[in-house]
Amino acid sequence: MFFRFIATLAILTGISIYGMNLEKQNLKLKSIVSQQHYELHNLEEQRSRLFLKTQQLGAPPRLIRDWNLKENYLVRTKEQFPKDKSDNSPPPLLEWRLRRDASTE
Repeated sequence: MFFRFIATLAILTGISIYGMNLEKQNLKLKSIVSQQHYELHNLEEQRSRLFLKTQQLGAPPRLIRDWNLKENYLVRTKEQFPKDKSDNSPPPLLEWRLRRDASTE
């Protein structure tokens, strides 16, 4: 009778120790998953900030291009300017704007 009691006590103790080890492993895995969710959230925020920054940095040229297309303005690049100009006249874009302002009066 005493042997059965000790055997039952040993089995229950073993099962409880095994259960505690499983709980410990489960908590460890939950903390790892929680940390990964936190890092994922931080990476998503960082991606959002960088995406917004790239949109803001790309906005001025895009807005100018869209505005020029909408208003039918002629925008000339440096490559389109004549290179052999010897006089100190203003660039053609400034001349065009002056002529346009004078024609609206």
